[in-house]
Amino acid sequence: MGSLRAAPDVRGLGCFITGGSMGIGAALGEALVRRGAFVTLVDRDERGREVARALDARGGPGKCQFVWADVRDHQQNVDAARAHMDAFGRMDIAVLNAGIGEYGDFASASTNADQWREVVDADLSGVVSGTWVAIQHLKAAPDGSPRLLANVASAGGILPMPHAPVYAATKGGVVHFTRSLAGLKRRYGIRCVSLCPSYIDTHLVQQAFKVIPPRAKRAMLDVVGGELMGCDVMVDALDRALADQALNGVALYISRDEGGREATSAVLPDEYHRLLPNGWIRRTVSTKGPPGKRLAPGRLYHELTAQLGRTSVFAPGAQHRGLLAQRAAWARMQVASAACRGVIVHALNHDFRAATRVETLPAAAKPSGPGQGHVLLVRVFAGVNASDVNYSSGRYHNSRKEAAAALPYPSGFEASAVVAEVGPGVKGIEPGTSVVTMTYGGFSTQVVEAARSCIPVADPGPEAVALATSGLTASIALDQVAELQPGETVLVTAAAGGTGQFACQIAKLMGCRVFATCSSPAKSDLLKSFGVDRVVNYKEENLDKVLAEECPTGLDVVYESVGGSMLDVALKHLAVRGRLVVIGMMSQYGEGWPASQHRAVPERLLAKSASIRGFFLPAFGPLIKPHMAMLAGLLRAGKLRVEVDPTPFAGVERVADAVEHLQSGCSRGKVVVQMCKQLPPGTGAQARM
Repeated sequence: MGSLRAAPDVRGLGCFITGGSMGIGAALGEALVRRGAFVTLVDRDERGREVARALDARGGPGKCQFVWADVRDHQQNVDAARAHMDAFGRMDIAVLNAGIGEYGDFASASTNADQWREVVDADLSGVVSGTWVAIQHLKAAPDGSPRLLANVASAGGILPMPHAPVYAATKGGVVHFTRSLAGLKRRYGIRCVSLCPSYIDTHLVQQAFKVIPPRAKRAMLDVVGGELMGCDVMVDALDRALADQALNGVALYISRDEGGREATSAVLPDEYHRLLPNGWIRRTVSTKGPPGKRLAPGRLYHELTAQLGRTSVFAPGAQHRGLLAQRAAWARMQVASAACRGVIVHALNHDFRAATRVETLPAAAKPSGPGQGHVLLVRVFAGVNASDVNYSSGRYHNSRKEAAAALPYPSGFEASAVVAEVGPGVKGIEPGTSVVTMTYGGFSTQVVEAARSCIPVADPGPEAVALATSGLTASIALDQVAELQPGETVLVTAAAGGTGQFACQIAKLMGCRVFATCSSPAKSDLLKSFGVDRVVNYKEENLDKVLAEECPTGLDVVYESVGGSMLDVALKHLAVRGRLVVIGMMSQYGEGWPASQHRAVPERLLAKSASIRGFFLPAFGPLIKPHMAMLAGLLRAGKLRVEVDPTPFAGVERVADAVEHLQSGCSRGKVVVQMCKQLPPGTGAQARM
């Protein structure tokens, strides 16, 4: 998945950004203007004037202005903030981003005091001055204002930077200065955070690359997995700071893990890095995994990719140029002729229909096109999941209070789409490209997404949607959490559903003996066609009795998504060192997720050295792309099938019907909703990725 949060609503808010002429400041300004905020960009670089003029044209007259100021001068900070208030009348968000780099050898005899004093004045004194000025106006913001002060520091504020020690000292000062302001929340309702990115592709970093030794450049790139991050990661970090009211007085560390996915953590990253004797740091683990354990493909992944050969796994399938052009034309026509509509959660309720409304949304397409690093998508199919009712009830927010504060918010998870337009800086994706996304808001017809959240596929049909959340959950959970080994005995519950079908087939490809549960003869026939060794229709047979008689040595792995009594039976029949992987508890979702009551769990686990392990896909972000490529290769090779539920649901108005169909227990395979009236050229239920 990409970002797990819907973008906070900033319409009508006043946003004050220093260092806004380029890089991070300009990217934040663009995102905020695009989403309806009023923005002042402050800088001593006149290029900011053109940036503001372009954003004003894009967002509408009077949405963005440029103010020239040198943040080292306190009076100029005061005047810049006053100009903002004169233009927009309110300050809700202040981002103090202005700063300069440190270039040269601090220990050299030729280094003079003026060089490092300039860095201190701009990067620390300027932030202190700007913070005091911003506080005076944030205090006066109207009720309901986020009142957020975000000071842009750096990873150098919490990690050593041998090539720029004075710069690191200023950023460390910003981090601790911001921490020390946490009491402003209680006094004035102002939350303070520092944003601490690792190395981002900005003018400051590029200038550093020109003067530092090659070994220093290599060390910098090592921290971010070999490639500089884009400025859009700072937009995501600011969104998190806006959405999570608990974030106050903290440093948000923004870096990239080995899988190329960005991660924002409010925890100091000492556990993720090792201090080297030369003063540099080196990552020791992924920031998306637990300390001390790298997220790397396991035995299952390597066993199955070996069955395919590298070409089948890693080639996504060339999209015919003519078909690409036809799909691009189709997407443009959809944007021009159809309004953007989506399913929006308005009340927290596990009854999806009662919680949501279908609405006409603001047009996703803008005259100026998508922003930097973004693409405009026209959705084709959206996947329906058992957890849709969890999301509508607020279960996927940090707390019910936070979920209520986020209302209204979009619903839906994975979807397939065709790219209609691409923004500046997008590589590897062009108009007409078919993609799948796994971000919140999948139940909408059009959307602007970060290009890095899009996984290109050869066809946007329902099979692509099924492989996304459902297929990846089975593949990664069995690989990473179950640690499935060839020849083991496996039980898959709800096996004829969206993800169960993949768990059965993957286990069989691993040479395992597979037991599977279902609730009807039709589902039983489907599972037998997958090669399942023993299908148990629990409405006709007693699973406990079947396992006792036919699996006396116990189950090595259980892939469990039902909960309740089904989990009790599975737990009872775990083998010595057996692993029960919980990917859901569907039997409890419709009841509002009541507390589970399972007896004698510690005793059963202790006696067998067995374990219960949870799985949630977003925690395994670095593995999504390699596993998606593997699943696509298996599908193309005919080693994997996708069963799509035969009940048709077309149009955003049918989403609630589709959710209820899945919750009824009558579905077979992956439930999808066709989001567009007319399918893109070359798309069909039998289309292969």
